[in-house]
Amino acid sequence: MTWRWRIKGFRNLDVDVELDEGLTLVVGPNASGKTSLLEALYWVAYGRSFRTRSAAAVLRHGHPSAGVQIERLPSLEKIELQLTASASKLRYQGQLISFAEWRKRWPLLYIGGREWAPLSSRSLWRRKLLDESLLSLFPEYQEWRRRYRQAWIQRTHALMAGWSAEARHPWDGAFIQAGAKVWEARHYLIRQVREAVQSRWRRLFPQETLEIQLWSPWVPSWESQLPSVLQEALRRAETAEKSTGRCQVGPHRDDLAIRTASGSFWETASAGQVRSFLIVWAEAVAEMAEKLGKAPMLLLIDDFDAEIDLPRARLILSWLARPRVILTTHRRFWLRVEDFPGQCMEIREGRLIPVAVSGGSRTGSS
Repeated sequence: MTWRWRIKGFRNLDVDVELDEGLTLVVGPNASGKTSLLEALYWVAYGRSFRTRSAAAVLRHGHPSAGVQIERLPSLEKIELQLTASASKLRYQGQLISFAEWRKRWPLLYIGGREWAPLSSRSLWRRKLLDESLLSLFPEYQEWRRRYRQAWIQRTHALMAGWSAEARHPWDGAFIQAGAKVWEARHYLIRQVREAVQSRWRRLFPQETLEIQLWSPWVPSWESQLPSVLQEALRRAETAEKSTGRCQVGPHRDDLAIRTASGSFWETASAGQVRSFLIVWAEAVAEMAEKLGKAPMLLLIDDFDAEIDLPRARLILSWLARPRVILTTHRRFWLRVEDFPGQCMEIREGRLIPVAVSGGSRTGSS
């Protein structure tokens, strides 16, 4: 299967190229447009960016709009994004479609470079990894996360205002219901991907093992009824919440806890190990989508080989040689690899140029 990308007016991109749906590596120096390319594809799935809240920020200077079009050949299945500073419209086969509905047909998970740098130092970003993974698998998860956040904000305002427990009761109910759903979804995700992550990790780092679990200080047992657990946790935390004016329990305090023989993975891992974990995690999520009978997931992995040594990078590439995987790198080394398990593209001034193997070496063509 072949697909055609047309991207105009989105940052510095001017793309019109046909390529296979298999593993694709985009090679280019910093500021050449590699991350912008992934950002444009991400916007098609989510109606937003992973690095800015402003639609105007992604429009090329002097352009009032941008367009992203992806067409599958020879079926002529087409998705089109029309983007202005004030609106994003998505059309499938010419008909308007919601981003959530499109993600059911075209699930996508983005694993970035600098965007994920705080992962090892902040539990907030580890919760984000869980939530982004769940959104790629279950678009409906967005609604439960929205309900939880709304109840959390309202409940915090009520606590700060000194409302009584009786007055807070409606928000407590919404907080418990949505919080239990978020907890259940995160726990389910970890249980489903844990074995695949651990198996891949042992091949990358034979001397290390990973213990992976969802940590929450208010859930003594996942066998319990979570709404009841959360209700009891709120009762125990009532005094502390009154004195601080803050919600002391709930999924906003969850953490993706990973331990090795040396202690906490997040405290001891190198930058290359953290990057390796992210890629292995993304591959496990894509594998989970297949087992659930969902459409093949599009994996976008920025700077995939940053801080990763060559033998491990090659091993990772062999795992990612599947449909709908797009990697970026600044290392031109990969353009000289004759047995690369996919296709290479070079990005120059926002344009994608196929790099073909010819006479034992790779050559670019305009």
